[in-house]
Amino acid sequence: MHALKNEDKQRCYSYEEMIGDYRANREKFFWFMETFLPVLVGKEIYPKICHKRKPSVWLRASLEAYGLMCLKNYYSTLKDIVNKVDEANIQRYEYTHEDNVRERKNQGWGSKAATDFNELKKQIKQARKTSYSDALETEFWEKRQREHKIMMELKQSKRKKKVVVEIEKTEFSDDEGDPDNMDVYAI
Repeated sequence: MHALKNEDKQRCYSYEEMIGDYRANREKFFWFMETFLPVLVGKEIYPKICHKRKPSVWLRASLEAYGLMCLKNYYSTLKDIVNKVDEANIQRYEYTHEDNVRERKNQGWGSKAATDFNELKKQIKQARKTSYSDALETEFWEKRQREHKIMMELKQSKRKKKVVVEIEKTEFSDDEGDPDNMDVYAI
């Protein structure tokens, strides 16, 4: 297994870079799962579910497609804003532009977005059937299980330290008043 390099974690992939092979490319897949997906799922919910099962079990193809659509819709605009491009030259959202604001059917997303979304969802379902995609999901899941186990061990050791510190702060003495003769309790 290969660990992601620090620059890969910091890298932000565009939709065009992602769409072709993201379920066949380890770095892109892990970037999407670890960086982009927590925002979609919710930062409080994501850590509670990502270690329990492989992503295809808890992540619907429609949410995965929606995430990629959001990446496509917002990436260029946000990149231009971050790079302080003159407002007149900022690329506008591809799917949720002003013409679509009044569309209630797709909640502001244009009809082209619905077509692209359905096609993307089909592609994701097909990609999930490949053995390489399954191997990536398994690797991701196992990594998350290891991380969760470490976090739980850290929490437990912090609790133990806290109890030990509290016991040490409490004054113990036996009948003779000699602190060296106090009983030791395992916690």
